[in-house]
Amino acid sequence: MVSISLTIFLKINQTVFAALSESGYAKGVAVLWLLRLALSFFAFPPFAWHYNEQSPTSVEAFHIKMVRRKRLLSWVGTFCFFGVVAVGDLVFR
Repeated sequence: MVSISLTIFLKINQTVFAALSESGYAKGVAVLWLLRLALSFFAFPPFAWHYNEQSPTSVEAFHIKMVRRKRLLSWVGTFCFFGVVAVGDLVFR
């Protein structure tokens, strides 16, 4: 989704993108897009966490912590994506 949205944003209309780059919106979009890319990257790979495999409570605590972290990264990334969409909506009106 991240790369598709950037491709659409850049290729829709070259004259609009040129106007964006002059107005400074392109920098905001680039920052939001890069932040979204980083957050989505860190939401999916496994982290090195230490837990006791023999203790069900340790495994459960690990699972809960991992789910919370990935959910937070996904939500913040989603809001960054909506920021890119909002800037695009402002420009294309």
